Amino acid sequence: MHDAERPDEIARIVMAELHDTLATTIEHLEIGLTLPEGTKADVYGTAPCSPTAEGYGLLVGSLIGGCTRRLVVALRLPAGRAGETLALGVKAHWKTPGDDRTYGCEPDVSPLTFATAEACRSQPRSEEITKLVAEHWQAHIYHRAMLLNQDGREQEASEFVREELPYLLRYCQGIPELCAAARGLERFSESVRHRYSSGGSKEMLLRSYKTSRNEIDRRGRDEVGFAALVDMEDAERAKSGRSPR
Repeated sequence: MHDAERPDEIARIVMAELHDTLATTIEHLEIGLTLPEGTKADVYGTAPCSPTAEGYGLLVGSLIGGCTRRLVVALRLPAGRAGETLALGVKAHWKTPGDDRTYGCEPDVSPLTFATAEACRSQPRSEEITKLVAEHWQAHIYHRAMLLNQDGREQEASEFVREELPYLLRYCQGIPELCAAARGLERFSESVRHRYSSGGSKEMLLRSYKTSRNEIDRRGRDEVGFAALVDMEDAERAKSGRSPR
């Protein structure tokens, strides 16, 4: 959850955790996705996801009053013809502190409609949603690659980044700042081929975790982006003379 290196950081984290516990309004939040046959889902974040009889279940956990949690899910759809639709379902269940009852809701979700490639390309998109998806997508790539790296699968981590990058860049087309941030993954794909230090991997995993959960760093430090963390790790590796495995 946290990587505290200084006494003052420990105090800040403990006080923040106590505050969050008292401010918790929802516990054990679970999101259920009802998907058509042949549809698969990939969650871009750290929320545990598991298959269910209807589709997938996402364990979100606790929510603090006044905070927002956003989930980004990529759907892999079966083949379809223009004009055909796919019905999707979303439902949520949760509890509140001090209450054993389970609450729930099942909002209406518009069906997906298949269209031609030309129609899809000409469809206007929300820049706000695009930025949200790109941010979570990048955090997902950094997080998964770092887990592979720490598992001793450095080459696999690099290949995963390279496989995801073209799709992310295509998604970010037309928004320069998103393309610039995504291209930072090119350097990361080389960097992650070397075993990351304990401190470097902790910081990278913490950054991706906080990004996916829309949380701030409770240590009171200035926010450090993914690209800067890669630069710091590469510089430390060069300074110490550590060689790749």
